Amino acid sequence: MSNCRYSLWLLLLIAWTGCGEAPSTGAAAPPVQESNAEAAPEEPAEPVAAEAPPPTLEEHPDVHRDDGPWIRSRGAYVVDRVSGEVLYSHRADRPRPTASIAKLMGALTYLETDPDLGALIRITRRDAVDSHWTPSPLWIGTSYLAEDVLRQALLESDNRAIMALAHATGLDTEAFGDAMNTKAADIGMARSFFVEPTGINADNVATPFEAGVLLEACLTNPLLAEILTTENHTFYRQDRRRRIVAHSSNMLMRMEHWEVLGSKTGYTCVAGSCLVMIARVEGRELLMSFMGHPDKEMRFNDAGEIRWWLRERRGNS
Repeated sequence: MSNCRYSLWLLLLIAWTGCGEAPSTGAAAPPVQESNAEAAPEEPAEPVAAEAPPPTLEEHPDVHRDDGPWIRSRGAYVVDRVSGEVLYSHRADRPRPTASIAKLMGALTYLETDPDLGALIRITRRDAVDSHWTPSPLWIGTSYLAEDVLRQALLESDNRAIMALAHATGLDTEAFGDAMNTKAADIGMARSFFVEPTGINADNVATPFEAGVLLEACLTNPLLAEILTTENHTFYRQDRRRRIVAHSSNMLMRMEHWEVLGSKTGYTCVAGSCLVMIARVEGRELLMSFMGHPDKEMRFNDAGEIRWWLRERRGNS
């Protein structure tokens, strides 16, 4: 009986030690298989330089102040051009549809071709079709000086006019869009993309910050700087039988208490109301970029809110 009991315990012990992890008994662990090469003496690892973090989308973080302005645009960027102080920033690096802000890039790209601004441009049916038949005083079959067409495009935000300029370069719409993107890259608009110069297509996108970069680039061109600070411009059809007056789409240009140093407006149902502008406000030279305001009729309210806030801030200091 004792021999049977001993055999039973021996079988149980063998079964228990053959599976699972055996408890540590202080004995050496089984050797680990190594390569045939002789092991080199262990050296301390060299310090590895830390890699730069990948670029983030938000290079210009939101700046909201407790006592700050109430801005309704979905994206905005306001900076003092002299001191560099960011007064307000909201989603400044998020690309948004540009609406007619794209015409600034269209104008820059057109001028890159060194056109003859004294030459005549004939308005074609293609210009009207590619601008979605939006209203324009430039009738199909009529001709105008290229410079007058450029002024009409920027002041009145005329889609047919900017498309006529693009076609006058000899490029089709797709190729002109590619040229716009090349120019955008040249001036540092890394997050922007353009497909055509009117801004009707919602695939034209830019960030509020880069819309400001675009306006700054335009103002380095003497002709564009003059156009973007003009309240109105009168010109004639080639046959002199019709006079056209182009008015700036920025109503602040016509207000005495605003000193606008350059601006462009835009609006589509998808993009909302957009405004990029440089102006002297309460003794400061500000670059203001507002994109995606929900109310077309109140598109200038955000600029007025910045002005009111600076006045209050100045009075309380």
